Amino acid sequence: MSYRFAPPLTGMGSADPRPVSARHAADAYDATGARYLRYADGTNDRPLEFSSRYAFADRTLWSRIEASLVALHAGGRRAIRILDIGCGPGTWTLRTARRAAELGFTAIECRGIDPSPGMIALAKQAAPGVESSAIGLTFEVTDLHTALASEDDHGADLVLCLYGVFNHLAAPLRASAAQALARVNGGTLIVTARSVGSLPTIY
Repeated sequence: MSYRFAPPLTGMGSADPRPVSARHAADAYDATGARYLRYADGTNDRPLEFSSRYAFADRTLWSRIEASLVALHAGGRRAIRILDIGCGPGTWTLRTARRAAELGFTAIECRGIDPSPGMIALAKQAAPGVESSAIGLTFEVTDLHTALASEDDHGADLVLCLYGVFNHLAAPLRASAAQALARVNGGTLIVTARSVGSLPTIY
C-alpha cells in the first residue's frame, strides 16, 4: 500500500489561492476537528454498519457506490481510479477503496481532496487502517476547481462529490463545478446535495 500525501496550502488571506467560500467552509470544519467524525459518521467502528444521524442516506448512497464497483469488476476491470471531491476525513474514500480491494481489484488509485487542513489530517490518520497492497491513496488540501483542473478528461472511473460540497460553493461557482465534474468522469459520477428543509451542514 502506498500513501502520497500532498502538503497543505500555506498562507491565508489574499495569498490563499482557495476561493473565499472554500476558505470559510474549511475554517468551520477545521474548528470541529475530530468531533465531525461523530457528527457525520457515527460511533460504530464497523464502516458498513451505518450509525450516524444520516444512516438511511448513507446506506442508500453506499448501495449505489457498491453497484458501480461490482459492475466494473464484473466487466473484467482490475484497475480503478476513484476521485473523492470534498472527502472530509476520508470516510467514503477509504470505505470505497477497501471494498474495491475486497472485490478483487488489484490496482486501486484514490485521490481525496478537501479545502480543510483539519479534515485532511484526519483522513491521513485513518489511511493506515486500510490494509491492502493494491491501494494507493492521495489526500490533498485544495479546493474543487483547482483539483479538477489538474485531472484528465474522463480520467476517473468513480467520482464522488457527497453531502454538503455543493451547498458550500458560492452560487456563481456551481455551474462550472458541475461541468468540471462531468469532464473528469469516465464512468460513474455520484453527486449529492442537501435540499431545502434537510438537516443543516456543520458549516
